[in-house]
Amino acid sequence: MRYTIGLLILALSGCQTAGLVTGQPADPSASIMTLWARYQQCQTASDSVELLQLVQQFDRPIASGSEPPAWLVRWGSHVAKQPLRLAVDPRALGASCTLRAAQVLSETDRVADAQALYEYLLANYSSPEWAYYRQEVREGLDRLSNVHRAVLSLRTTDSLPR
Repeated sequence: MRYTIGLLILALSGCQTAGLVTGQPADPSASIMTLWARYQQCQTASDSVELLQLVQQFDRPIASGSEPPAWLVRWGSHVAKQPLRLAVDPRALGASCTLRAAQVLSETDRVADAQALYEYLLANYSSPEWAYYRQEVREGLDRLSNVHRAVLSLRTTDSLPR
């Protein structure tokens, strides 16, 4: 009798409660909220070590949607994985945070680390949809090369005997 009532409640409430029965997380946006908090922290941080740790956290994969319960998969090819619908692109947040970290590193004279971050962005965001970030990276690399030239010219004039 209890099983019949339980199945009746499940049938009447629909497939939305299936996640509760199978033990899947009900709210996949929880990981997005932590990602958003990291992004906000990245925009305000000024410590280069903290920024590098935040950039590494953006490389971790996030949930890509919820799998249907096992009992529903048996119905065949008509059952599909639910897509993850987000208002923000996690990769864009990661790219923006990496750009910010590279800028801060270049301002604190860690040119090699900043250049490595810029090159990472060029390698991982090469498709046309990331044109904005590639342009920002090119401008950042130009600034780095100008700073590097200025430092070299300053050193060569200081080292000349008088």
